[in-house]
Amino acid sequence: MAQSTENKMEFDSVDRWDDVRQGKITMTEFYAEQRERCPVSRTPGADGHDIWHVFRAEDVAAVLKDTELFSSVAPVARYGARMIPIETDPPEHGEYRKLLNKLMSPRRLLEYERAVREIIADALDDLVAQGGGNISPLTYKVPFQTFCMLLGEEDTSFYEADQQRANDAPTISKMDPESVARRNELNNPLREFCLRRLRACREQPNDTLASDIANGTVNGEKLSEEEAVSILNLLYMAGHRSTAGGMQAAVLALGKSPELQAQLRANPKLIPTAIEEALRLEAPVQTLPRHATRDTVIGGRQIKAGDQVCPVYASANLDPEAFPEPGKYDIDRRPAHFTFGRGIHQCAGAQLARMQIRVLVEELLARTSAIQVLAPPQRRHYPHNNSTTLEVALQPVEVDA
Repeated sequence: MAQSTENKMEFDSVDRWDDVRQGKITMTEFYAEQRERCPVSRTPGADGHDIWHVFRAEDVAAVLKDTELFSSVAPVARYGARMIPIETDPPEHGEYRKLLNKLMSPRRLLEYERAVREIIADALDDLVAQGGGNISPLTYKVPFQTFCMLLGEEDTSFYEADQQRANDAPTISKMDPESVARRNELNNPLREFCLRRLRACREQPNDTLASDIANGTVNGEKLSEEEAVSILNLLYMAGHRSTAGGMQAAVLALGKSPELQAQLRANPKLIPTAIEEALRLEAPVQTLPRHATRDTVIGGRQIKAGDQVCPVYASANLDPEAFPEPGKYDIDRRPAHFTFGRGIHQCAGAQLARMQIRVLVEELLARTSAIQVLAPPQRRHYPHNNSTTLEVALQPVEVDA
């Protein structure tokens, strides 16, 4: 049955993403349909402002670049308190970002890598020994353990409760009072987790990332407790599940292609490039909302001041105008993907995430002679693309007697 013109102009992210989750349509097909059918699609908002999803790479890039027109500051903080720096605009954003860039320097990442490798090696031992299984829990636990290592926190009992929090939280585009209150309630244990560590670091500074944030300065002034907790809170929320999703994307790419496995075992220097292509195809986060500061037009659609505008990174990654044969895995691609965003809000922890994903791939390839994905992943709700279940078969490397 042909859809009405009005329906063609609208987009229900939850309903349509369920088609992807259920395997009725691939992600490549899903976004191709949206770019062709209505590249700027409207979802009526409950707060009187519409939600607009932008699907074409050119339009996504334009939204991400123009921080004056498309603000990252929501009218109401999505989690009860704003997330720094992702919910800030210039010039304030730049000052916070300077601090984070210094804390995430390449030199510091080298210091972390040995510990991360030990975490991943320990996590892989049992899974490889038993010939595989659901690798998703490992991909969530490794970034969590890495985060605790960065904080100098030994108590990891928060982990199980946090997993349930993520499953119950309303999608971030919902700005009605009930959704905001629910997200805030579910986020309180994480906020308290971060606050406890930060206060300890202020009483007794050390060489951890938590201590650097707790005692960090912006514009010559020490961060307030609220600012420090917000930054650490965001680093966890942005770095945990997105890193897990990146690990799953890499495992999917490997598990679908024995040829890729052989190529990377023969030439490990190609692993970082291989990971970038996997991240392009399976962006862990599909979109993050902005807000129009004044009336404007995108793709012929009239956007009103205060409307949410969601640049869909995953669709831009699969736009043939930017990436020829977008559904094909091509290790030789060179255009930069949108998975970590673009512009001033490009993910501050991207290099930490890439390092963890690379180490996982290196350790997986070193321990196995074959990796196979046994079933399609069970994906989470929109806008998240990471999976609760990813079943793999792992053939251990044979050890000579």
